[in-house]
Amino acid sequence: MEGFSVFDANLDTAVDGFGGYFIDDRDETRMGERIAETLRLSEAEWIALSRQAVASTERFRWSETATKNLLVYQRVIEGGFNRL
Repeated sequence: MEGFSVFDANLDTAVDGFGGYFIDDRDETRMGERIAETLRLSEAEWIALSRQAVASTERFRWSETATKNLLVYQRVIEGGFNRL
């Protein structure tokens, strides 16, 4: 899908893609099939899957995210939990 982002997707939407699928979690049979398919991947396919997973995280600025999260938690604690 052109312009498709995993962040825009509903997690119950099945979308083919390198490294995996979104699976309708209400379809236990299909989910079991996908888990079994994943467990049968060759070593080379596991390596490719792992590399893709690492690459997908490289665009995030984790230190910035952690700092923002800590600031939010600090504000919640200072202001009381009823502000959530």
